[in-house]
Amino acid sequence: SNSASGFDNWDKMTIFSVVDEQSPNGFSWWFSKAQTFNSGTDNAWSFMARRADLHTYGFRLYGSGGSDVPEFNDASIHDAGVLVLTFGYGKRTLHFNNSVLIEQTDSGSIRAHNTVPLTIGGHSGGANGANIYLSEFLVYNQVVGGIDREIMEGYLGHKWGVAGSLPDGHLYKSSAPLGIKTPETSVSLGSKSTGSFTHNLTALAPGTLYHYRYEATNNGGSSFSDTSSFVTIGNPTINVTGAGDVTPSSVTLNSKIESTGGVSFQVGAPFSPTNVAGILMWMDGSDYNGDGVEDNVTTNINVWNDKSGNARHADSKGGDPQFKAGVLNGKGVIDFDGNDHLKQSDNAKSMYNDAAQFSMFAISRYSGTDSERVIASADNWNWLYAGHGQYYNRVAHLGGWLHTIDDSVAQDNNDWHLYELTMTNTDRGSTW
Repeated sequence: SNSASGFDNWDKMTIFSVVDEQSPNGFSWWFSKAQTFNSGTDNAWSFMARRADLHTYGFRLYGSGGSDVPEFNDASIHDAGVLVLTFGYGKRTLHFNNSVLIEQTDSGSIRAHNTVPLTIGGHSGGANGANIYLSEFLVYNQVVGGIDREIMEGYLGHKWGVAGSLPDGHLYKSSAPLGIKTPETSVSLGSKSTGSFTHNLTALAPGTLYHYRYEATNNGGSSFSDTSSFVTIGNPTINVTGAGDVTPSSVTLNSKIESTGGVSFQVGAPFSPTNVAGILMWMDGSDYNGDGVEDNVTTNINVWNDKSGNARHADSKGGDPQFKAGVLNGKGVIDFDGNDHLKQSDNAKSMYNDAAQFSMFAISRYSGTDSERVIASADNWNWLYAGHGQYYNRVAHLGGWLHTIDDSVAQDNNDWHLYELTMTNTDRGSTW
């Protein structure tokens, strides 16, 4: 137990910990500013296991504007790893080994309970303790997000030997962060009033990762924003392979473009077709009419508009597909009840000629029983994606399965899943 005078009544908080659950126990508190079992009035916040047999864990926080008890179901929490709890700037999130397991809208402040101590390993009432190994535990009275969170994950992961659990692509999976990234250049933006503003930077290096943050100063002092980042577009590379077919009046020049250069992106920026170049189709279930505003009224739909800018609209329907509002973290989704479909009617918009190499991403779940294909080719090719034959883990079949089939999982799993697929121009496919 620590001092009861802090760790509550905050509008921002981040907790980092390295944990290894030794045995799953239901209704066990790992760490908390809480004093009684399952009470909203006596407690400020906690991380706890509610149904360990179902992998159900929750980041409970009281007094703020969001749901008190958001939970997740993920068996990976039983393994050793880096756990990050964050509250502030309109969100409450939980990351485990960099994977987002909880993300919900939240605001306000944590309930004040200055007589209740911060307790590690349980709650201050003495019961419902957790069976865990805890290697390191850090609390910040601020939001540590973006690149700064990855720095901390890298530091903790390598220090305690769990960096292998960080995902491929993590900035510090292969090596620990070296030192603290401090600003090398400062730019004065002058006086700014309350509200949004923009600023252009020039003379940047191509294909380079930059980190940035803002400092605001007035007569009362200074404060810093979160650190964010962006990558400038890299230069293309072209190789001249020589000349051929030389005649007195003509010649054939041979060359090869080996790289089209890097792609510009910004951590935390809203996704758009310009964030990642080359998008062919973007079907947003929360904005079925594609006007850029999330829809919020449940209704049957005839068309699902493509937001990529390529007009690959799903404008032919079967059955009665429906937009359902507020289904997933407050966002709407498209519901197909077993006899529904939406597809393109314009063959000119086919992606057949664009499929030499490609990547696909989808978020979906089965919502009933005897569920079959979720995404498939309309041209009678034996292509399917994001679930098949009542098994959620059948990611992709492109004339043949791109992965080993595992039918040991339960059929008709109704959890949400993120699917990823890549196919190279040498017919090498990968799925996640």
